[in-house]
Amino acid sequence: MASAIIIFFGLLGNISTGLLYVSPTNVFWRILKRRSTEEFESIPYISKLLNAYFWVYYGVIKPDSILVATINMFGALVEIIFLFIFLLYAPPRMKDCYSCGCFGCGISSSSNFAYPIYSPRRYSN
Repeated sequence: MASAIIIFFGLLGNISTGLLYVSPTNVFWRILKRRSTEEFESIPYISKLLNAYFWVYYGVIKPDSILVATINMFGALVEIIFLFIFLLYAPPRMKDCYSCGCFGCGISSSSNFAYPIYSPRRYSN
């Protein structure tokens, strides 16, 4: 019975998290419609992508955390799509900021994933 409750609330949490990831869809629909990013900033979406990467990492290394990993993989995919749309219609000065943010996000997430693999010291649970 307890495991059924855990699974139920885990799925409920995944549904609400998935809805949070797709919540800015109307903003990106507006960007696509007007073919301009107007005054929207890319920083919140870059930080959400980095957050999703960290949660995917946590879900991968922690036993029995498949729900955490899957919903955040979905979130990372959604954020990558949003950032690609943002990049298509951003003005040149904002593309530079966007590139720096994505580069930092990529370096941070890559080092986060690579450290446990290549570290000389192995940790056990």
